[in-house]
Amino acid sequence: MVLGGKRTGKTLDGAILEAALRWRDLMLVFVTNAVLYEDTLHIYLLDSRLHVVDRASMYGMYSTGTFTLLDIVIPDTVQFLFFGDVMWTLKISEHKTFRWPILSDPHGVRRPFNFHRRFELRSAPTATPSLETG
Repeated sequence: MVLGGKRTGKTLDGAILEAALRWRDLMLVFVTNAVLYEDTLHIYLLDSRLHVVDRASMYGMYSTGTFTLLDIVIPDTVQFLFFGDVMWTLKISEHKTFRWPILSDPHGVRRPFNFHRRFELRSAPTATPSLETG
């Protein structure tokens, strides 16, 4: 990882830096792996010493994802697209919050086994396809 033109000695999974945002003394980093038909988006929340305080990965077999940062909603929310017509909302918490491992995140989101998180991910379709009958 390079920050301010200097090597930090830290390594994150992924190949392409999609976005890096500062929130207070934290940094939110979005990295994709650039594997055709099995794209993965890695999301990291780093502290001021670049230690990972929370992370999640989004992927699906045979799924192509394109990361598009749509909006930064002050004070603590980011909205983006990944995996087609799915709007993702990421909300950063001031402190650790409780979560049920495995059951707390939307389909396609993976996290390390942990009972706490610093950001929450929610998903919603961006449009409802119309069915025409003839």
